[in-house]
Order: sequence, then structure tokens, then C-alpha cells
Amino acid sequence: MRARVHQHFGASLVYDCYAGSAQNTAFLRDLHLPGPKPEFYFAPVQIRKRNADWGPHEVNRRFNAAQRAFIDHAREPGNGWLSLIQERGFGAAQERIARLVAGGGEPREGYVVELG
Repeated sequence: MRARVHQHFGASLVYDCYAGSAQNTAFLRDLHLPGPKPEFYFAPVQIRKRNADWGPHEVNRRFNAAQRAFIDHAREPGNGWLSLIQERGFGAAQERIARLVAGGGEPREGYVVELG
């Protein structure tokens, strides 16, 4: 898909950013694509930048507010595009991660695991 987008837009494409995948690393190979070089999004780098810009307290406040708004919106049955699955504890987290790594999970499911 990335190659098709780059081939189609060429020099008109101004930015390409991607996140990693635990299941598919084929997208990491160098495809010698026209247009901008794909940039890997790595959350810790962005968090460090925001900590420097806003300070850790403000980063946490904004993140928590945005996450709460997203969860509240997704939880509404009328929105219908995502079903939240809530689980609790470290054991549940370990099981969920193992299932996801093994290819389990549905695209329409979002998992919220509370550790404490």
C-alpha cells in the first residue's frame, strides 16, 4: 500500500509517517520510494518533546483528558464503530498481549486493561 501511494503521488506527497507492527515487519524494508522518506513514529520521542514543550504535569493532564474523551465517545453504543473490552489486572494484561501477538483480536474491538 505504501509503495502504491508513493508511486501515485510521487513528489506531491509531502509526508509519510508509520507506526510499527508486532506481526508484520515487511513494511520496514527499503523500497526506494519516490517522494518523502517514510518516518517511523515512536511515542517515547514525541513524549520527550512534549515534556520539554509543556512539562510532564501538563503532558499527563492533556493525555488523560484526551484519553477519557475518546473512551467516553467510544463507549456510546450509538457510535458503533468500536466495542470496548475492559479487563483488570496484570494477568489479564499478559493474556491480552499474548493473544494479540498470536494474531488474536478483532479490528472492531478496543482493549482497556486496568492494572491497579
